[in-house]
Amino acid sequence: MLASFVLLVHNLLVSVMTTRADHWCKQPSEYANLTSKEWRSIGVPVDASGSWLQCVRYDPPLSENSDNRTQVPCEEWDYETNGSIITEWNLVCNQRWLVPFATIIYMSGAAVAAPIMGELSDKVGRKQVIYMAVLSLLLSGMAVCFSRSVTLFLALRFWVSASVSTVQITSFVLLFELSTPAYQCLYSVMAFTAPLIAAPLFLSLIDLLAQKWVVVQAVVMLPTSLLLSTFILTIESPRWLMVTAEYMQAERVILQAARINGCSIHDVQRQWRLHNTSFYGHDHEASSRSKLGFVGVLTSRVLRRRVVILFWCWFVVILAYYHTHTGRADNVWLRVVEGTLAGCGSLLLYMSATKFGRRVTLLALLVAFSMLAGGAAVAMMFEGASVLLLSVDTGSVILADLLVILLFTYSVELFPTVVRSMGMCAAYFFGRLGGISQPLLEELGSMTQKELVPGLLGVLGIAAALAVNWLPETMSMGVMNTVQDLEDVERIKIPRRLSKLETRYPGSAEAARRKSHDGAIVRSDYR
Repeated sequence: MLASFVLLVHNLLVSVMTTRADHWCKQPSEYANLTSKEWRSIGVPVDASGSWLQCVRYDPPLSENSDNRTQVPCEEWDYETNGSIITEWNLVCNQRWLVPFATIIYMSGAAVAAPIMGELSDKVGRKQVIYMAVLSLLLSGMAVCFSRSVTLFLALRFWVSASVSTVQITSFVLLFELSTPAYQCLYSVMAFTAPLIAAPLFLSLIDLLAQKWVVVQAVVMLPTSLLLSTFILTIESPRWLMVTAEYMQAERVILQAARINGCSIHDVQRQWRLHNTSFYGHDHEASSRSKLGFVGVLTSRVLRRRVVILFWCWFVVILAYYHTHTGRADNVWLRVVEGTLAGCGSLLLYMSATKFGRRVTLLALLVAFSMLAGGAAVAMMFEGASVLLLSVDTGSVILADLLVILLFTYSVELFPTVVRSMGMCAAYFFGRLGGISQPLLEELGSMTQKELVPGLLGVLGIAAALAVNWLPETMSMGVMNTVQDLEDVERIKIPRRLSKLETRYPGSAEAARRKSHDGAIVRSDYR
């Protein structure tokens, strides 16, 4: 939970740091004795609606009724409020593009680091990668507070993004692999529910209390520093140790966990010997033939199909999440209402995922979000629909939260242990591409029609829902350790389907069996 909370806080932090403030051209030094109101009345032009222009001033300013004054670009600005990175480095007018660019740079950090660290996690272990990423996060996060230029700020935020995403994804994979199958779905849902509720509320409170972006960053580093506890509490994944044939170390980890849980060491050792013998006889041979990392994903026909669909779903869901959570009015009470509804929704999500399955639940959520996005696009076309638009917006926020929870839970079950970290990080890479697309899409909407963005999200959500139909259901699949396990399960499905076909249409199964080219041999215990 802590890793997910820290990730979400750092991800949404830019919306607090880039709070927009009204601004106008600063008066030249010879007019420094004028108040802001006096200066604007003589030196700042107004548009057709009577609003002050923010990027130009009159030169000379005192010739208010003269025809010889011209409009010139601002050299410096004054702001209604101070404290954001916008006022710190004048990210307005011709520098305004740096605000969405800051989001793109941050998202790019995770996009670049995720595949690399996922590959490393599958090769050297989950624990070592977590240790390295936590130290990197603490160093880069504290360094952000001392940034004195926008270039250094962006570079350090890139580093923070790479580090915090590595901590969260690897910790989530480790949680899944340390949990018993009966509780994996529950723990996965819990790991995201509380952070998704608490992170926006936490940032809203900070925004109310802290006036400077440096203070906001320093406060955010307080819960981040609690990640130092990982050096005491984290153990290596026994599943990963067994898949990589580190049996002695796996036994030590299992016995350590048994002592912590108060289990009988003698019983655990006896069960371990029985399991180790059967595992070594079957999965050791399979794991020795399995290719790790990116190569293992590419060489598996089953995984290739899964990752293409998953990558598209991640792109759409993360794009939808950041669209619904950025650029919104800051209202603490609205965050409380949304958090309460999201908590109730996560309970219903868990019940649906365990009763109807992960795939069906994900499909239903995608369709529901698409309908709300379409409703938002329609509501934007009419004046006076603010109440309806607020209701639709709140519902979209809650559904986006639930989609993130379920997508993490479902995705981690679809990959075998030997490439699980790599698969999750690769999926997260495409999710961050969606995050990178969000500010670009918002800029497109501001330049064209504002209802274009939710309308497009609705179409993308429907496309993702259709693609989910081609994913397998994982509710009763069990935990796969090797790529070979996935291939075996896929081969088993064909004879099972043929058996049903034979029951309905005698003789047809044999014809279909002759046409099948996989040549799979099914063991009797799977029939």
